[in-house]
Amino acid sequence: MATTTEDFYAAGKKFAQGDHSNANQHSHLSPRVNIPKYLNHYKISFKTKQNGVNVIYSLEFCPFDTAHVWESSIIQQPSGIIIFQCFHDSCKGKKWADARTVISGSDSLKQFMDGETTSDQKVPETNQFSRAMITGGLAIDEAALKLSSQSDLIKGILPESAGLTVIYGPPSGGKSFVAIDMGLCIATGTDYHGHPVKKKPMLYVAAEGQSGMLVRIKAWLAHHGIDSSALSDFSLLPRPCTIDTPGELDDLLAAIKELPKAPGLIVLDTVARIMSGDENSTADMGKLVRACDRIREQTGAQVVLIHHTGKDATRGARGAIALTGATDCMFKVCQVLGGETDVVGLINDRQKDKELVPPLLFDMRVIDSGLLDADGNKRTSLVLIHNPDLKLTSAKGKASGDKKIKLKVKIAKDVLIKLINTEGETPTEAVKAEIEATCKQLMPSDKVIREKRWREECYRSGISGGEQQAQAKAFREARDELLGLGLIGCYDGFYWRVATK
Repeated sequence: MATTTEDFYAAGKKFAQGDHSNANQHSHLSPRVNIPKYLNHYKISFKTKQNGVNVIYSLEFCPFDTAHVWESSIIQQPSGIIIFQCFHDSCKGKKWADARTVISGSDSLKQFMDGETTSDQKVPETNQFSRAMITGGLAIDEAALKLSSQSDLIKGILPESAGLTVIYGPPSGGKSFVAIDMGLCIATGTDYHGHPVKKKPMLYVAAEGQSGMLVRIKAWLAHHGIDSSALSDFSLLPRPCTIDTPGELDDLLAAIKELPKAPGLIVLDTVARIMSGDENSTADMGKLVRACDRIREQTGAQVVLIHHTGKDATRGARGAIALTGATDCMFKVCQVLGGETDVVGLINDRQKDKELVPPLLFDMRVIDSGLLDADGNKRTSLVLIHNPDLKLTSAKGKASGDKKIKLKVKIAKDVLIKLINTEGETPTEAVKAEIEATCKQLMPSDKVIREKRWREECYRSGISGGEQQAQAKAFREARDELLGLGLIGCYDGFYWRVATK
């Protein structure tokens, strides 16, 4: 029996409303969905072109693999049939239904069907869209002039027109150090490593790693010789806030309105702690992006998200593609090769409306924050120091220099050296015998340090931005790597530096 147009539309409409009882029979059928409206709603970047009678919507990122750039498409035929295709073998057999599940989950398509209007879609006489509408040549000229008059927030690095920026990298890789460095420079009007900034009030939401953030700020001030009174335009919110939850977003916006000055920059650190949904769900990530849009619309501020990479760091920020497609700028923070110590690289891999920024490479220096703990021990943190002598030599994040030392390993090594120099103990006879037996000399003095003291100081120095369990794991890994590299020796809970040739 042939399928009529009426049968097709009826079956498709039932499918859009969640009735999949005939999914096997009509798996290739779909209602007359407004594809641009659908993709825009979920923040999917696309281009449209006509191919005969079919309309092709080329996707910037494949829903199944973000490494497939501009190589996947959604095709809509005049009858309403929708087809998904990607040119890669790994996506063979993927259908529109599969792509729709990745992009929008179980959300109904009813709101995107041509000719369908639900009660919550009725347009009031005055709404956000009518207020944002630009009509006529004069209005276009005025809007273009206003846009072109915008400068860079950080000259040559972060455009003022960038509404949503993502800074991403591996855990404990230095991304929060980069973000707080940028934010404090902007809030105090301090040049960002030779790049002039446009001074603006800023809000930093430290949704994770709150315990170490105040120490980092004090160390930054000490390094730059700036008094804390200069932070009148800087605000810190040291707690999580799930902005994809309407109630919490409303509370955050209300708190922002109460600030003495409206922020021009808002940093949300990290994505994992500011969303209640699933990072790997395009639908949930779309809700996060829309929450960021609402923050921008109601505050006028630029929004910067701090995000983690996935297990494969070469594939960029982890999670669904909706975030990547919605960004104006993206910066990758990674540990790279360079000299005797660890180097952190800031690599710009997305600029929507301008050329990519050349990579910046930083040494990480341990700085005394001026704070003391309950036992009277100094609290230190790391500060970025731009190293113009290092140049990135490959797209994988390598710079000229010696073997790689991870950031946490550098922290542990620097703390050990400092403690040996300032608090080192004379080794016991048993420790001396072990040193002699393994032919390992002490340097720079005949002193050792206890593991407990070393571990405590590493926690204070920000070896990990997480809680104590994450800090303990980072310390163990750094300690074991230093031992494996032959840079330190150990016996009976005491540690010392090993002489190098």
